Amino acid sequence: MKALFDKFLAVDEWVFYFIIIGIAVLVYLFFNWLAFEVRKRLLKKMPSRWLEILLNKRVGRRALLLIPTGVADHYAYLLGEYTVQVRHLLHLWYILLVILILFSVINAIIDIWESSEALNRRPVKGYLQIIKIVIAIWGLVVAAGLLTGQSPWSILTGLSALTAILMLVFRDTILSFVVNIQITSYDLLEKGDWIEVPDFGADGTVADIALHTVKILNSDNSVSIIPTYKLMEVGYKNWRRMSELGARRIMRSVIIDSTSVKIADENLIQTLKNNEITKDFAEEFISNETLSEMKSGEITNLLFFRKYLQWYLKQHQRIRNDLVQVVRLLQSNEAGLPLEVYAFSSETQTLKFEELQSEITEHIVALISLFGLRLFQKSNLEG
Repeated sequence: MKALFDKFLAVDEWVFYFIIIGIAVLVYLFFNWLAFEVRKRLLKKMPSRWLEILLNKRVGRRALLLIPTGVADHYAYLLGEYTVQVRHLLHLWYILLVILILFSVINAIIDIWESSEALNRRPVKGYLQIIKIVIAIWGLVVAAGLLTGQSPWSILTGLSALTAILMLVFRDTILSFVVNIQITSYDLLEKGDWIEVPDFGADGTVADIALHTVKILNSDNSVSIIPTYKLMEVGYKNWRRMSELGARRIMRSVIIDSTSVKIADENLIQTLKNNEITKDFAEEFISNETLSEMKSGEITNLLFFRKYLQWYLKQHQRIRNDLVQVVRLLQSNEAGLPLEVYAFSSETQTLKFEELQSEITEHIVALISLFGLRLFQKSNLEG
């Protein structure tokens, strides 16, 4: 066998070397085709999202490239005086291949994580991107050591002298990494959260949390990309608690014309008792004690209206009775007396919530005249 091998060497080492490389490439192509066929059969028999992601990220294809690379490295001695240079190039290719394989594995982990409903709300992408950066730096250091003939540790020691420069270059990365740790440790932000970031004009759902950026799909169908570390710097409002609690705050006010506020009388009581909408309230609220207070001038039509709105909120099926409900007067101004409804709706979805808010406001506007009150409305004076 050795004699036959020497006979081939006598022809031309370079030609023989490339013949061997060609055979190795053919072997790679064969295994690549075989892996493709096996993948198709596996996915047909055992459909698996994880397996599909691993295969789509070309982990196996890149790993198979190690076969021709290993053959080329093993037989590099055939190139005589060029052996060292070729092996250096091959070792650099080895480093690049390992980095690419590890990147593919990390990308597959990210996709698997994000495809899981139980896991994808937790932002793990930033940590894995940090690992990718560390792997890339490790590859550069090893490659530099290979080219300069120094050990990687010697190069790292030399780099320590450039700490200040490295801190400046990687400032955003370091800040983003720290913020990612805070976000995960304190559960400050998850994919799917509705947040508002006024400084960036962002108001929408978090679509992605990466190392350097947070992607937000705004309610107007635009997209906001915000540096991760800026979120903690400028602050943001997260509405997740509202969704978890199933309660969204209603805080609407109307301005009462102060000249329409009067002491309640018998006519008002009869009006309320005869009206289909307010008669149940009137029977429940108006007692002998109330009548005596009314006669002494202690009860106004505005107080009746406030009590009615509180009663109305308690009867409403979509208002949370276990949370705060207040109908209150705010500080008066030149326009009149602001009357505010403060309560919590069980509707958290925006369209249904806005519909409920409008319904309550319309009810107030429609019934206010029944209590002898008027809304403030600025007159449009002409010429």
